[in-house]
Amino acid sequence: MQDMAEGLKIKLLQSTPYYAQANGQTESSNKVIINIIRKMLEENPRQWHEKLSETLWAYITSKREATGICNSAHGNRSSVVARAYNKRVRNKSFEEREIVWKVVLPLRTHVAGYEKWSPTWEGPLIINQVLGLEAYRLQDQDRDIHAEPIKGKWLKKFYPTMWDSQAVQTVLESK
Repeated sequence: MQDMAEGLKIKLLQSTPYYAQANGQTESSNKVIINIIRKMLEENPRQWHEKLSETLWAYITSKREATGICNSAHGNRSSVVARAYNKRVRNKSFEEREIVWKVVLPLRTHVAGYEKWSPTWEGPLIINQVLGLEAYRLQDQDRDIHAEPIKGKWLKKFYPTMWDSQAVQTVLESK
């Protein structure tokens, strides 16, 4: 192996999968699990194989003192993650006559010849009607009103660039 590496001018390095922080976390978890098993098996140690799943469930759903959360998908962790996510989520609301982009639906569709360079947004379009519950009816530049309403999560505000000046002029004239 060494000769082949030298012949191909490849420098061989050794690495290990050791990750000290993870190893410490694993040892800590194992210590807690072993203590739970000891407590559950005080009366009948021969039932360890029956109590193991209960022990793991107790460990997964227990609250950690250091973090204040549990690892359960049904416990505090999911609500903590949901709260963190919801802090960043902003509901989009648009008004009538506002200019927007609409996502190309269905997602990940490609225009023949463009493949991965296909546009992901189409427009500019005009909000023709606010239907409530974040639903809107759109109108294109030719003043054709789209029959199907669309949710606000598929829209984004149109900010014109210098290349969009002609498109914006056309849309503004149609207002």
